[in-house]
Amino acid sequence: MVDGKPVKNLAGSRVQSPLFTFGPLPDNNVLEASGFPDAVESATSPSVSDGYYVMLSPLSVGQHTIHFGGVLDLSAFGGPLFIQDITYNITVAPPRK
Repeated sequence: MVDGKPVKNLAGSRVQSPLFTFGPLPDNNVLEASGFPDAVESATSPSVSDGYYVMLSPLSVGQHTIHFGGVLDLSAFGGPLFIQDITYNITVAPPRK
């Protein structure tokens, strides 16, 4: 949402990367700390990035609110539930002269 209005054609903004190798992981990484037993130091894994990437038209001068979120449920793999609910309150300044 931008200023309380939904972003149109969000389905057209979904992008998936080609397969790549994730890692090697550092010691004490967040996946290991979350209970993934195979996420040890130097581990690697095949992976992809999949998400919605939006390019907005320039916003007018003034105050704006951008709100978005998502859920990643890894419980089927013994992992956690990640929830994001993010709000940006931004100010667009007039161009410098």
